[in-house]
Amino acid sequence: MLQDISHKLIAGIERQIKEQGTDTASIDIFEWTHRSALDAIGLGSMGHDFQSLSGVDSDYSEAIKHLLFVPHVTVYTAYTHAPPECVPHSLLRPIMPTLYKIGPAWFRRAIITRVPSKAIKQLLSVVDVQYEQAVRIFGQRRTALTDRKYGHSLTSAQKDVVTLMLQANEKAEFKDKISEEEMLGQLNCLTVSTLIFAGHDTTSGALACIFQMLAEHPEIQGKLREELQKCPLEDPDYATLKSFPLLDAVIKETLRLHPPVTVVERVASRDTVIPLRTPTGVDTEGRSSTALAVPAGTLVMLSLRAANRDPLTWGPDAHEWNPYRWLESLPAGVADARIPGVYSNM
Repeated sequence: MLQDISHKLIAGIERQIKEQGTDTASIDIFEWTHRSALDAIGLGSMGHDFQSLSGVDSDYSEAIKHLLFVPHVTVYTAYTHAPPECVPHSLLRPIMPTLYKIGPAWFRRAIITRVPSKAIKQLLSVVDVQYEQAVRIFGQRRTALTDRKYGHSLTSAQKDVVTLMLQANEKAEFKDKISEEEMLGQLNCLTVSTLIFAGHDTTSGALACIFQMLAEHPEIQGKLREELQKCPLEDPDYATLKSFPLLDAVIKETLRLHPPVTVVERVASRDTVIPLRTPTGVDTEGRSSTALAVPAGTLVMLSLRAANRDPLTWGPDAHEWNPYRWLESLPAGVADARIPGVYSNM
């Protein structure tokens, strides 16, 4: 599936270059990575081809583009008359859990539709489009499972997250089954929370950054091209791609310098004390702080971007894009880190 999408991505960019002329072509690479990520997420999670790489702009894809700006723009402008950048994020965070508990969903909907805000109206429109698409996809996946019961086996393209979720619910004991309404709710949560924000926007942004870094460093781009041209396979698998050291280094270095997610949040489940690598400040008795007390329930915001650019960890060139650092001996603080995940230290 991913190989098919990559071929469509390449073909689309080549076609646009030919249409504009090879000497004067100007390509919005983020638009192309955005489309490829949407198609990949749609097929892998919902078994639905949005055909974005083919130039199809569906209502759903347009809704997603609007939704990507909702958390930082639409929600803020919906509740205040101040510019979004002037509204602290902490103002809305404490009250959102309470708002979700006010009556059933239909009651909250009735209230929110009466708010005289263009931003809120836009948000409601996005939600409606997503729900309608979820209903259609739910019906398609359920039909595919019905066909399987009558002797038709599922193809690899039909083994998406939604189909697997339906299969699991079908096989579950009666007390563990969930209703169709709950399934639709899960589908919307899956597409919005996990896939659209965590998968779609981050993936397209990371790919665009890789292309930008290679464009700014043509000498590394040339060496990477030479490395990839040695690949004997037209469609290499993951293991083969991992065998190219410079390719791996380019990906890691781009994610280090330009992480798609710059800040992560965690809530302390219990009282704890976090040791500090570098003592900070001096108390009234002239003692420096070597640890930070964190009470249970405290929201802790971690800056991945700052950690990935810390000279104490990465050296004096921490702010420079240098893939070759991954081909040499890494600093002890990086090499000795025990963090699960392929690129989790990014």
